Amino acid sequence: MKKAAKNSNSEERAMKKKKAPLVPDDVDSMEINAMKSVKQKRHLDGETNEGSPPKKKKFTPKSHVKGKPKNGFGSHSKNPKQPNAASEKPDWNKFKEDKKALREKRRAAQKAADSYDVSLEAKKILESIRSRKCPATEQVKQLEKLHTLLKGKLLSVAYAHDMSRVVETMLKLAHSHKKAEILKSIILELLPEVLLMSKRKYAIHVVRAMIAHSLPSERSEILKKFSGYVTKILGHKIGNVALADLHSKIKPEEQSILQKELYGGAHKLITTEPVLGLEVIFKILPNMKESTLTNTKEILMALFEKNVVESPIVHAVLLDYLGFAKPEDQSEMLELAKNHIKALTQSKDGVHIAMMCVWLSGPKARKKMVKDLKEGFVSLACGEHTHMLLLAIFDSLDDTVLVQKAVLTELLAGDLSPLLNNTYGRKVLMYLCSRRDPKLFTAPVVATLAQGDNNPHSKKDANIRAEELQKFSVPFLLEHIAQNTSVWMDNNANLPLALAAMKAGTGDKLQPALKAIAKHTANPPKSKQMGIDLRIADNTGCHMVLKKLAQHDKVFAESGLATFGEALIAQLTDQHYLAWLKNNHCCFLLLEILKNGTSEVTEMLRSKIKSLSSSVWSNKKEVIPAGGVRIKELL
Repeated sequence: MKKAAKNSNSEERAMKKKKAPLVPDDVDSMEINAMKSVKQKRHLDGETNEGSPPKKKKFTPKSHVKGKPKNGFGSHSKNPKQPNAASEKPDWNKFKEDKKALREKRRAAQKAADSYDVSLEAKKILESIRSRKCPATEQVKQLEKLHTLLKGKLLSVAYAHDMSRVVETMLKLAHSHKKAEILKSIILELLPEVLLMSKRKYAIHVVRAMIAHSLPSERSEILKKFSGYVTKILGHKIGNVALADLHSKIKPEEQSILQKELYGGAHKLITTEPVLGLEVIFKILPNMKESTLTNTKEILMALFEKNVVESPIVHAVLLDYLGFAKPEDQSEMLELAKNHIKALTQSKDGVHIAMMCVWLSGPKARKKMVKDLKEGFVSLACGEHTHMLLLAIFDSLDDTVLVQKAVLTELLAGDLSPLLNNTYGRKVLMYLCSRRDPKLFTAPVVATLAQGDNNPHSKKDANIRAEELQKFSVPFLLEHIAQNTSVWMDNNANLPLALAAMKAGTGDKLQPALKAIAKHTANPPKSKQMGIDLRIADNTGCHMVLKKLAQHDKVFAESGLATFGEALIAQLTDQHYLAWLKNNHCCFLLLEILKNGTSEVTEMLRSKIKSLSSSVWSNKKEVIPAGGVRIKELL
C-alpha cells in the first residue's frame, strides 16, 4: 500500500512539473513568427506578456562570473570608450617600457628608503657646499664630512635622482680641490657597477662625472669595464653618451680598444701588437680581409639603423672602413651617411666623412645636405673641425646661387662679431676673400681640401666658382669695416682679414672702407694722448697691413679704383707730418705711398715733406729714423 501511495505521489509531481505547450497545435508557422516578434519587442521595451513591470535582475559579483571577459579589460560590459581588441591592438612595447620604468622606480625607492636618513643629511651638506658664500676651506671640510658619511653606501644612492647630484658634486669638488685620495676612493667604490650605471637615467651623470674628473690611470680602469661591451653600449640610448665622453678623454692608443670591437672578431686573434686600425689587421691576417670588411660593414649598418650616428667611435671606424672598402660598398655607406650629415659634425673624423659626402654626391644630394645644415652655419664656421666642411662646400658646389642664399646670407647678413672673435670663423671669411692663399692657410689644410678637387660631380672651374663667391661676400665685409673700424684695427687678429677684404674689394663699398681706415690711422678714436696719437700708425701689426695696403695702390689705380694713399693724405695735417717724420714706422709708410701712389698723391706728398722735413731733420741732436733716410734718398 505504501509503495502504491509513493508511486501515485511521484506521478502527480511529475505531471505538475510538465509545462503546457507554448503554442497550440492548430497554430501555423506564420502566426508563430508573429508571436515571437511581438514577444521580442515587448522584451526590449521592458514589458512582459501580461503588461507587468520588468523583473529586477539578480546582482552577480564580477568575481563570480565564469568564463573570460568579453572585452579583454576585466569587464563583461561593452564599453565604447575602450579600444576594440579586434580592430586596435595594445602597444606591448610601451606597456613593457612602462613596467620596466615602474620596476626601476620601485627599486630606487626601496634603496632610498634603506638610506633615507643618510641621504637627508647628505643633501643638507650639499646645500651648504653649493652656496656662493661657502669659502674653499669650508668646502674641503664639508667634502670630507660628506665622504665619511657616504663611504660604503655610494652604490646604493648613485641611482637615485637627488643623490646622484650629491655624488656628482663630490667628484667635481675632489677634482677641483686636488683631493686625489677622496677622488680615487669614490671611483674605486663605484667602479664595479659602472657598466650598469651607464644605462640608468640618473646614474649616467655620475659615470660622466667619473670620466670627466678622474686621472688617466683611473680612466684606464673605467675603460677595462667597458671593454667587451662596446657594441651593446653603443646601441643603448643612454649608455652611448658615456662611451663618447670616454673616447674624447683617453689617448689614441686607448681609443683603439673601443674601436676594435666594431671590426668583428678578427682583433681577438692578434696578440703581438695593439690593433690601431684595419691596416694592422690586414697586415697580420691578410686572409681575413674580406670577412673583416663584411663584419665591419654589418656592424656599422646595424648602428645606423638604430640611429647611433653621433658617436665619435662610429665615425672613426667608418672613416677607417671607407679607406679600404670597395667602391660599391663605399658608395652604399656614404649614401647612409648623407642622411645624417648634421650628426657627423660632432667629431673630427665625422667632419671628414661629411666632406667626402659633399665631394662624392650629385647636385640634388648636395642641395639636400645644405638644407639639412641650415640655421647652423655660424656654429659650423666657429668649430675647430667643422669649419673645414664649409670650405669643402665652397670648393665643390657649382650652384653658387644656392651657396649665397643658404650659407653666405646666414653668415654675413647678420652680426659678424661671432665670426670675427673666433679663429676659425676668421678663416672661413679669409677663404671667401682669398681662396687657398698660402700666406693665410697652412699646407695640411690646403692638402686636405685638395682631396676633393677632382671629384666627378663638380663641373665648373674652381677659379670662377671662387670669384662668384668673393664678389658676393666682400661687400659685406667692406661695409662692416667702414662702420666698425675699431673692431678691425684694434684687434691684430682681424688685420690680415681686413687686408684681404680690401685687396679683393671693388665698387662703391671700397672707398668708404679705405677712408675709414685712413681716418682711424691718423686720428684714433678715444685717444687719451695730447697731440698726435701714433698708437695705430706705430703698431707693428697695423703698420704691416697699412704698408701692404699702400703697396697695393698700383693695382687699385690700374683698375680705376680709389687708393689708400689718397685717403690717408687727405687726413694728414702739418702737425701729423711733423710727428710722423720723427717716427720710423710712419716714415716707411710714407715711403711706400711715394713709391706706389698716383702721380697727384706723390707730388702732393713730396711738396709737404720737402717743406716740413727741414724743421724736423735739421736738428743734429735728433737722429733721423731709417725710414726718413730712405725718404731723403728718394727725394
